[in-house]
Amino acid sequence: MAKPHKYDKSRIEIDTALSQEKLAEVIGGVIDVHKPLHLEGEEDGVILATVKSFVGLVLISFAIAMTSEEGRTRAVSEMLDYSMSQETLFYLIPVSPRTINGYGDYRRFMKALKSVVEEADPTAKCVIIEQESVG
Repeated sequence: MAKPHKYDKSRIEIDTALSQEKLAEVIGGVIDVHKPLHLEGEEDGVILATVKSFVGLVLISFAIAMTSEEGRTRAVSEMLDYSMSQETLFYLIPVSPRTINGYGDYRRFMKALKSVVEEADPTAKCVIIEQESVG
């Protein structure tokens, strides 16, 4: 199996006073306005979504798990599966770093979601983590 990409654990963590239902509504709204993103389903506090190419190929599958406790809702996104690419010379020699296909769209989604949640709930704490800190 290939080594995981450096953005493999990229996620957004949300802690908000919004109800789980309202947060799910907000997440669905953000997905709807970002065209390469598609809402695949929602079940038991988990929203499943994908980033698709212009021809409909799934580039990234991700989930957002929500839990509620003591009047606060916590949500964390997680990339479940993704495809990578790398430029090569003569189809053999890598000449660029590996990239996650569609990652820019996933990143824009996380930033937009952070902005919308913080606007809807000024007490919300939203953190986007792209790489785990080492050490």
